[in-house]
Amino acid sequence: MKNLTDVEIIESVKKGNAADYSVLIDRYKNKAFSMLKRMLKNDFDAEEVLMDCFLKAYNNLNTFKNESKFSTWFYRIVYNTALTKLSSAKRKIETEMSSIDDLHFLKSDYNADTLVNEDISVLMKKIVNELPPKNAAVITMFYLEEMKTEEISEVLEISVANVKVILHRSRNLLREILEKKEFIAGSFMKNINDELLNKYLDDELSREEKDTLKIAIENSPDLKRKYAALLKTHDLLKNIEVNLPSIDFTKMVMNKVNRSTTNAKQQKYFLFAILSVFVALALCITGYVLFQMLSASKVSETSEIVTTYSKSIGDYFSSLFGKKILQYLDHYFHSLCLYLVTS
Repeated sequence: MKNLTDVEIIESVKKGNAADYSVLIDRYKNKAFSMLKRMLKNDFDAEEVLMDCFLKAYNNLNTFKNESKFSTWFYRIVYNTALTKLSSAKRKIETEMSSIDDLHFLKSDYNADTLVNEDISVLMKKIVNELPPKNAAVITMFYLEEMKTEEISEVLEISVANVKVILHRSRNLLREILEKKEFIAGSFMKNINDELLNKYLDDELSREEKDTLKIAIENSPDLKRKYAALLKTHDLLKNIEVNLPSIDFTKMVMNKVNRSTTNAKQQKYFLFAILSVFVALALCITGYVLFQMLSASKVSETSEIVTTYSKSIGDYFSSLFGKKILQYLDHYFHSLCLYLVTS
């Protein structure tokens, strides 16, 4: 089961195999938790929201149309649920950050003593945890889920250009701290900026631009150190996943999923019971009315009246239950009314 694709698992769940949903939970829980923890800055809230997200996804699986990846669809639920959880002020800031012009450069507040004494991988995770919610979401999806900027754009509902700006500026902040950690300093080539180095790293330059920049990096010790720091930052960010503190998280979600499924079935049974009572009552009333009408009619006119009324009633119930029921109801009312009149 673990080797199946997301779509295959979803199809199995839709067919009634609810237990298979646990595979999707295990597949996404730690990465989604990493994203939520960095957005909400709180383990308890992150775990609570993640559980809610998995329940939302399960209850809305029928709306998943395979037009995008399940991960894209699911992370949109995670991101939007996290924003709802955040305070109104923070949510307003997130909305305002949708424009490139509104994005402000991030700054490092870490002092020299912290940078010297802290392990770099631990420090990197701490810094990522302190990023603004949208920046943390982009970093998590790009490095942990290895989503393309186009997919992240779809999740956050912002332009691809904005995603790249957020990614590059977040990565530049982390690179800046790494440079301080390793005491990399100096005057860098003014004509090669941070944006160009990020595009070189993400393979977004033309062949000619890449060749030119590669030569510049090889011939400039300062630029080479700067790019080395950026590359190391890139590699460190691939190891920022955080595991859920709750060992039985999957079991807890599945218990709620099963309760949700049970409640849905009970509601269906209840509605069916109510509808059955209504149908039975309608049949009794209709039979009584037809009996009174036919009793007052001549026997020679019985066949025509029976046919007319039984057909109209059959048409009504066929609109509720389907066309097949028409034949049965028509035959039933025709026979019933003839029996009542002739007996």
